[in-house]
Amino acid sequence: MKGRNPTFFDLFAGAGGLGKGFTDAGFVPLLAVEIREPSLRTYVRNVRPRLALCEDIRRLDPEKIARRIGRPDVLVGCPPCQPFSKLSRRLRREGRADPREDLPLVFAEWAARLRPRVVFFENVPGIREHPVYERMRRRLSRTHRIVFEEVVDLGAYGAAVRRPRLILIAVSRDLPEDAAFAPPPPFGHRTVGEVLSRYAAFPPGSPEAPPNHLCLRVTPLTRERIRRVPRDGGDRFVLPEDLLVPCHRGPEGRRTFRDVLSRLRASEPAPYLTTGWHDVYRGRYIHPWEDRPLTAREAAALMSFPDDFVFEGPFSSWTYQIGEAFPPEPARRFAEAVRRCFFGKGQRARRGQIPQRGRGAQMSMQKSKRRAKKPAGSRRTGASRQARSHSA
Repeated sequence: MKGRNPTFFDLFAGAGGLGKGFTDAGFVPLLAVEIREPSLRTYVRNVRPRLALCEDIRRLDPEKIARRIGRPDVLVGCPPCQPFSKLSRRLRREGRADPREDLPLVFAEWAARLRPRVVFFENVPGIREHPVYERMRRRLSRTHRIVFEEVVDLGAYGAAVRRPRLILIAVSRDLPEDAAFAPPPPFGHRTVGEVLSRYAAFPPGSPEAPPNHLCLRVTPLTRERIRRVPRDGGDRFVLPEDLLVPCHRGPEGRRTFRDVLSRLRASEPAPYLTTGWHDVYRGRYIHPWEDRPLTAREAAALMSFPDDFVFEGPFSSWTYQIGEAFPPEPARRFAEAVRRCFFGKGQRARRGQIPQRGRGAQMSMQKSKRRAKKPAGSRRTGASRQARSHSA
């Protein structure tokens, strides 16, 4: 069908950072599969796929789904990265392997059965040291040809955070041998100050603040520690002995976890952003000039999420929805490059059933479908009450 926008399936979809990037680049979201309900509700609210399934991907039949909604032109997926961390490597040596470490193979199996034109895979660089990665590559290579496989700092494509990730792109063997991927050129990180300055007029939780502009409530002791840390990049090493956390005292305490209880620097991107972004004891997560932790909206903005991207569910779920996300602006730039290289002039998208976006997704759980209509982050939600009741 000439002129039709290409479609995609999003596996391990999370809150929708990668899905939003592909959608903003003109791709049509057919399917989102995500095992955690709050994340899927966020995805449905903001990306609006044709079908959203809150399921363990191992239980699903990709061909049955394709018969229902059409086959995708692109298969994208970011399997959970925890099995490929340094901690998981140590646990695996001790015989305690993470049960999710086979998920890249499940992703490759979906690619083999659906035969999309393009496969887009993302994970932490450490996955290359795990044997499952080479097995996934071999499985992919039976039906697709790998045309791009590099570690890139996603933050350099429009986010205010350093985020090195492995990107693998493969194309169908039905495409000409000279089909190649030209990655988008990086243009530099945004800075923390550039991003956070637009929220200076909005106290966390205030009526005029954008959605999800809430932070963890801290104890008086933590508040005093934060107040003593110098503005704009200061750290805990200036604290007097009586304010130090017990495990930070002495020579050993000064050598370990040096970034915790430290402020972000306004003139630089955030050095990292994990699921602990809300907790000043889990990294360099103190606001650069205000005496408090980051809000969810600020953390999301550092990752390039726009203010109208609303996170559903309780505050506790926003931590992983944001911390595990593929930043949407870098996702858009890579998606545009995919479209330019493999769906350009004269390259037709796959024929199939195309959804009309705008009325929300079909969801596999009626409870989730009802909840998706609630405005998470408003002053009257349970998420707001929970955020205010947290203490650290």
